[in-house]
Amino acid sequence: MTGGQMAPTTLPGQVTTTTPYGRDTSNTGNPIDVMKILSQTEGPSYLRRGVLAPEPVQAKHGLMYQAKNVLEARRIVENAFKVQMKGGYSFVEFLGTCNVNWKMTVEDSKHYLYDQVVKRYPPGVFRDKLGIEGAKK
Repeated sequence: MTGGQMAPTTLPGQVTTTTPYGRDTSNTGNPIDVMKILSQTEGPSYLRRGVLAPEPVQAKHGLMYQAKNVLEARRIVENAFKVQMKGGYSFVEFLGTCNVNWKMTVEDSKHYLYDQVVKRYPPGVFRDKLGIEGAKK
């Protein structure tokens, strides 16, 4: 396959429905880190990347999932709207899983997200010109 639709964050070698042999960067180019690109521009007031998947953690009695990142997503979206209500421009990106298109089990997709994708695209605040993240609720 020499192309196809894929997310800009699809990692090199990552097998998906549209990259059944893994993403070949010689044909499809390298992944794009939108936050790095937008961080170099003056326009956005708020740049934030979050994660929309519970994080797998090994607990005393087996595998558990922390929902902290999923719960934080609501606050991120609210903050983006607060910035826009103050006249600023917000851009928010969420990393998530797609076990069907990634051809993985649900559990494996969550591990892949945190073991591979999050390491390449770390969540966090990339810009907060109006101090929304530090504002009290």
